[in-house]
Amino acid sequence: MIKFLIAGHGYLADGIKSTISIIMGDEIANQIMTLNGFVEDGSMDVNGDIEKIINSIDENDKLIIFSDLMHGSINQFLIPYIDENRIYIISGINFPLVCEIISKYIFGNLEEVNVDDLKDDIEKAKQEIIYVNEYVKENSFEKSDDEFFS
Repeated sequence: MIKFLIAGHGYLADGIKSTISIIMGDEIANQIMTLNGFVEDGSMDVNGDIEKIINSIDENDKLIIFSDLMHGSINQFLIPYIDENRIYIISGINFPLVCEIISKYIFGNLEEVNVDDLKDDIEKAKQEIIYVNEYVKENSFEKSDDEFFS
């Protein structure tokens, strides 16, 4: 089985999970673990909590981890757990990336992680970072243009 962990500073992880719940439903969101680092009602022992999460994963399961900052402390605590056959860490995440990967593996009932697919998903997610002011001007959208959402 493929499992998912979103780990970040503050309440980023719970925020992403909450948004997934709204867009994709509670059934999907309930399959995602979160780690909120360095907040009162979250984890103050991030390294210890990461170890507990990793140890709770069955040795036959895979874990895709989404972290907020490549050079942040949470990601640095995750790096020692990299396992090319079992644990995959993606850092510098955005919401489209998390949705794409989670929906692909959950809805596709996939049992194995394809690293090339993960890399493709990361490249696609980069395209979702758009300076909207310029995009609207270049594409002649008007505020009342219904086709903007088509």
